[in-house]
Amino acid sequence: EAGLLAAGCVRRRTRPASAISHNKFIVLVHNGNAKAVWTGSTNLTSGALFGHSNVGHVVRDAQVCKQYLQYWEQLKLNPDKKDLAAFNEKHSPLPMEETAPLPINSADAPGPGGLGAKEARVLFAPRLRWAAALDFLAQLVLGARQCVAFTAAFGISKELSPALLSSTSVLTYGLLEGEGNWAASREAVRQLRQRHNVRLAFGTHRAEDAAGPVA
Repeated sequence: EAGLLAAGCVRRRTRPASAISHNKFIVLVHNGNAKAVWTGSTNLTSGALFGHSNVGHVVRDAQVCKQYLQYWEQLKLNPDKKDLAAFNEKHSPLPMEETAPLPINSADAPGPGGLGAKEARVLFAPRLRWAAALDFLAQLVLGARQCVAFTAAFGISKELSPALLSSTSVLTYGLLEGEGNWAASREAVRQLRQRHNVRLAFGTHRAEDAAGPVA
């Protein structure tokens, strides 16, 4: 960290003052072009890397990498929340909102929400209209044919729980901190745990025995 600060590689964000920056991604850039992205639920801290249950993804889709680099270029300008939300809706739109859809394989028939069968899609936050984004995610879950994989650190939203509970055949994996911070999430998790097609993993604390910590 000290080396990054000394090299001038760290851009400090001060807006919005009421919230912390919670972005978790790294963009690999070569000759000015984004080549790969690492992202996921993992905070870039020693505790998250070595002590927490998280997921990480390496993405090499050219369009998605380009969007992440554009997002970073916007973040380093230290924008207000409403300005960043407007930027995100314009540069990471929902498929049904695009005037000129991103190119996909012509052999792919559009799926739920207008998403191509082999298309990678990224939605950046914050957004001006959360309900539309959550509805799009619910449509993806409802239209899944093989597998659904999701993380919900603080609980399952009421917009997504009906979609997750609708299928009894699609294999569903979920990574959660616990059952959730609100009653509707806890009830949804309890129902999901009874499904034969659902596997949920929960965070926990690793205890130390009398011999001391495990090496």
